[in-house]
Amino acid sequence: MDNAKAELVKSWLTKAQHDLGSAQLLANNVNPFFDTAIYHCQQIAEKALKAFLVYHDVEFEKSITFPCSLIFVFPSSLLSKIFMRPPLF
Repeated sequence: MDNAKAELVKSWLTKAQHDLGSAQLLANNVNPFFDTAIYHCQQIAEKALKAFLVYHDVEFEKSITFPCSLIFVFPSSLLSKIFMRPPLF
């Protein structure tokens, strides 16, 4: 994987990690904000999926919002390519 691609994957995963931290703080507060924590959980899934797609060379618009069920519509050729690759880290 070239450096630019690795940095983009890392950037999406870092953003997802920040959303995770935000969700944990919001949910574990003395007066929790569950609705906002859940929003950040959705953001985690979306950013992790974007990192996944970048890693597997699938182009998408940066501003696109993915439904959680998107993984079920991947073509089998892409899924076999994904699962035959070595781990990211």
